[in-house]
Amino acid sequence: MHKKVEILPLEGRMGDGIHFAMDYLTEQTQLLNGEIDDITITAKIRMSLSLVLVIQGQTVVATALRENCKSIVQFNKYTKLPEAITFTENASWPLAMPVFKMDYAHQEYEAKFGKEPRAYGVQTMRYDVDDKGHIRGLYTQILEQGENGMVMKEGPERFWPADLVLLSIGFEGTEPTVPNAFNIKTDRNRIVADDTNYQTNNEKVFAAGDARRGQSLVVWAIKEGRGVAKAVDQYLASKVCV
Repeated sequence: MHKKVEILPLEGRMGDGIHFAMDYLTEQTQLLNGEIDDITITAKIRMSLSLVLVIQGQTVVATALRENCKSIVQFNKYTKLPEAITFTENASWPLAMPVFKMDYAHQEYEAKFGKEPRAYGVQTMRYDVDDKGHIRGLYTQILEQGENGMVMKEGPERFWPADLVLLSIGFEGTEPTVPNAFNIKTDRNRIVADDTNYQTNNEKVFAAGDARRGQSLVVWAIKEGRGVAKAVDQYLASKVCV
C-alpha cells in the first residue's frame, strides 16, 4: 500500500532508459518465478547507473551484478557515514546511530571491480538524452553537510555517463484507496495511527510500518510488525465472548 513513488521533475526525466528501481526488481522476481517470459528493463552488458539511497540500494546493485553489467554507481545525497561511533546507553538497536558498512552487494562489487560502487554527497541536476530520447548520462552537483541539513556546494557540474538509470529515491506516501474505503485519517500522505497500539480512528483498522511512519528502515518494519500483531491479537481477544 505504501508504494506511491516520488518523482523529481528534472530536465530529461522522461528519457528512455530511466526507470524506477522497484519496476526493475519486480520484473526480475517475476522472471525467476516463471510469471513472465522476458523482461523490459535489464542491466545486462550495460553501464548501469543506479540512483538510490544507501538503505535501499544494495538489492539493485546485487541484481545488476547478477546480470553482468559493466559498471554501477550508487548515488547517495548524504555524506559518508563515520566508520565507528561511541554508543550511549540509550542508543541500542534500532535506535542506534548508523555507521558506514559494506553490505553484501557492495562487497561483491568491490571484489569484481576493485572499488565500492557508492558516491556520496551527490545531487542530480538534470538528465542528458540523445536525439532519439535515450539516456546518455546525467549531471550532478556536490552536496555537503550544513548547519540545517545538506546544502549544494558551488562549483562545476559533473557528468556521469549511463545508459540505464534506476531510481529509488523514496515514496510520496500511502496510496489513498484503503484509507478512503475505511474513512481513515491521514496526515501528509501517512495513515494516522496510535504510537502504542497502532489503532486508527477506525477501531477495526490498524496501521504500522511505512504506511504509518513514512519511509524508514526495515528494522522499524520488523519492530512495528510485531507490535501491531500483538495489538490486533489483544483487540480480537477483548471482543471474544466466552
